[in-house]
Amino acid sequence: MASADAGAPKKEKKERPGPPVPPPAVATASLLIRGAAARVFGLQPAAAGGSLQPIWVNEPGCSKVTVNLDASARLPFPKEDMYPALLAAVEAETKRLGATDAPIAVFELSRKDAEAKYGDAIYEPGSKKPDQLRLAHLPGVALLEIPSNWKLCCSLGACGSISIE
Repeated sequence: MASADAGAPKKEKKERPGPPVPPPAVATASLLIRGAAARVFGLQPAAAGGSLQPIWVNEPGCSKVTVNLDASARLPFPKEDMYPALLAAVEAETKRLGATDAPIAVFELSRKDAEAKYGDAIYEPGSKKPDQLRLAHLPGVALLEIPSNWKLCCSLGACGSISIE
């Protein structure tokens, strides 16, 4: 028995749009939080990930940063009753790093040159590793691949006050 749809062309799936681009202050704050979390939990900043949920769409200036702790040097990982103290430590380190107000440098390198110079530590989990990379250097914090459509503040302190809830 033949189906009536057998000769019909397949519908092409529409590519989903990516998440909305964060404002520069939110993007910069997310990188500071990643760097601070990496220090507190004993991680490479890129390995910590740092996916953003676009809360800024409805709550300007806000975001939710998810940090991957799978590669943490803190083994065994602290119990749940220690979480508030660990979050307070991440917030304190974020504020300390922001207070340095060091200038942020954003530059592009070919993947080949970037990997030869910096290794894989610049990639976050799930990176597509494009041929041309956009890197952000936050002095004393991290050197990370960032999305090509992100804009960052000119310095670590320019994103304003950061609080972790």
